Amino acid sequence: YAYWQRGVLSKATEFFQRADELELVNADFFAQYALVHFEAGLDEPGRRYAEKANRIDPTRLWSLRASWASYLIDDDLDELLDRFQKLADGNSPGTSMPLSIARGHAIAGRWQEASDLYETYYETADPWFFYHWDAAWGTSHGLMLAIVRKQLGQDPNSLLDRVEALAESFGEQAASSAGLAYLEATSAAVRGDHEQALKHLELAHALGWRRWWWTEIDPGWADLRDSERFSSLLEELRARPEPRLDMRIAASSGN
Repeated sequence: YAYWQRGVLSKATEFFQRADELELVNADFFAQYALVHFEAGLDEPGRRYAEKANRIDPTRLWSLRASWASYLIDDDLDELLDRFQKLADGNSPGTSMPLSIARGHAIAGRWQEASDLYETYYETADPWFFYHWDAAWGTSHGLMLAIVRKQLGQDPNSLLDRVEALAESFGEQAASSAGLAYLEATSAAVRGDHEQALKHLELAHALGWRRWWWTEIDPGWADLRDSERFSSLLEELRARPEPRLDMRIAASSGN
């Protein structure tokens, strides 16, 4: 997991394979192993492991992430949302499923539907619940709501302030997390600070961000789609090179 988070996919695969052989597996394991394959460009085994994760527990956050990757790579958003809706119908309003559906509406440009789901969810559950134990996943929903509000002509800045403060509160973890660096990059893009956005995207890439399928469709980057520098970074993400040697040393030492 530590190697994977730093983008060292060859080492991550080696240890995931050992765990698989020892049958140290659950839904989270299969979902993470699926994402490693997707990030390495191995889509078919990635889909198989994503399906295994979903057969065990489709409501786990890691299972949701693997589903996102699998369906978005195949450009099948409507089928993904249909699957999530069926899961949501069997879960309480306080689960994360409505948030995943709201995110899908935002990707599809259905801003009002996304807003209605987010606001309804926030009336019945703590909107920052996931932040307490998964910073990147939890704060990303707050960021998506800010994007939705901007698209609906509302001021997103107070929500962006809160998202950024929550991310920064993780201290050293925030400084070394590819996911949190990506959140800061997207937040800057939504604010219109394009130079800062690209700077943090480069940092996220250096820290191991490889989820090119999400960056390609993330509505937070709408204003930078025509930027040559953004396009170049996206090409690097698709190519999925492993980090520099100093990043590998950091991973192996546990830092």
